[in-house]
Amino acid sequence: MMILKRVARLALFVGSLTTFTAQAFVVTDSNGSHEWQQPAKRVVVLNWSAAEAMFVLGVKPVGVADPEGYDTWVKVPKVPDNLTNVGMRGEPNLEQIHQLKPDVIISGSGQPAAYDSLTQIAPVLSFDTFRDDHENGPAVDEAFLNMAKVVGKEAEAKQYLAQRTQKIAQWREALNKHFNHQIPNVAMVHFADISHVAAYGNNSTVEYALSQLGIEPALPSKKTAWGETNLPLQSLAAIKDGVVIYIRPFAQEKKLLSSPLWKHLPFVRQGHFLTVEPCWTYGSAASIEHIAQAATEALLTLPAK
Repeated sequence: MMILKRVARLALFVGSLTTFTAQAFVVTDSNGSHEWQQPAKRVVVLNWSAAEAMFVLGVKPVGVADPEGYDTWVKVPKVPDNLTNVGMRGEPNLEQIHQLKPDVIISGSGQPAAYDSLTQIAPVLSFDTFRDDHENGPAVDEAFLNMAKVVGKEAEAKQYLAQRTQKIAQWREALNKHFNHQIPNVAMVHFADISHVAAYGNNSTVEYALSQLGIEPALPSKKTAWGETNLPLQSLAAIKDGVVIYIRPFAQEKKLLSSPLWKHLPFVRQGHFLTVEPCWTYGSAASIEHIAQAATEALLTLPAK
């Protein structure tokens, strides 16, 4: 009888170990694969891509780098109230992050400087999604899934991506109907100053979003790490029949739009210049949806064919 009781206790112990082991999972970032025993609860995010991913998944980080800047350049999804600001993206406040006792710290492209110091505080996941040796669009979505996995939201992330695909398909259908299956070519840009423009092309999240809408680029471009090319303003004169969509903000907007050079550009004279409110062009999965939605809504204001 005593032996049977011991066997039963051993079975329960082994069963509990099996349950614990079954909870372990692997998250892959730019530095390889990492095993986790349970989802992270306390998350610090050091770039806006990771912040955006957490917000869309319904996760409120305990710390976010530069949430005020996020509210200017990204905007969607909205920043939750009462977030702790842990400093600038390039110079996070290590002491403050340590005080927050995070389970995980998530960083991204262009943030290697503090990596070693951060690993002394908590495990760090780094997603270097913007590079010229891969396709940034799919890499962004893969990083989104892995960020979701570490906080126990992988199922929600997959559902979000499926819903995004459905939405973009609907927007594409609306554009084809509006333009009689002749959607104009598009260039989406930011203005660096009144003489230079950042044009989003090959390997950008903008191109990734627009291609899913069935939109071809209005400007040829070479593949770059960030998917953008800095050009003199007069280079836009090469766009004869396409549409230019300008992404706000730009502090000198009024000065630019009143300049003689601007007024003589072909797409301006044709009324093929549109503006959209901030869309983050270096973001996560939600930015791709936001870009596609903004472009669709802007294009639908043009005359139908």
